[in-house]
Amino acid sequence: MEDRKSTTGFIFFIGETTFIWTLKKQFIVALSTCEAEYIAAALCVCHAIWLRKLMEDLQQKQSKATRIFVDNKSVITLAKNLVHHKHSKHIDT
Repeated sequence: MEDRKSTTGFIFFIGETTFIWTLKKQFIVALSTCEAEYIAAALCVCHAIWLRKLMEDLQQKQSKATRIFVDNKSVITLAKNLVHHKHSKHIDT
């Protein structure tokens, strides 16, 4: 059954080793590719924060920032600009 929900996927590495990977359907129907990828990036960041806290609990505190790679220029622009755009104000993060 086609439900029009996008699929989110991300991989976390420690060094060159895959540490965790996730692939799942998004909870909502995105209105555009930019919105779907923005939601995916937000979910990835939430997961990264959780992993950093887990690693800290295991006495493996991260000293460097976690790098998130996104390949959509519109999403990168939207994420860098803290002002709500008229086309993205409906996105609930």
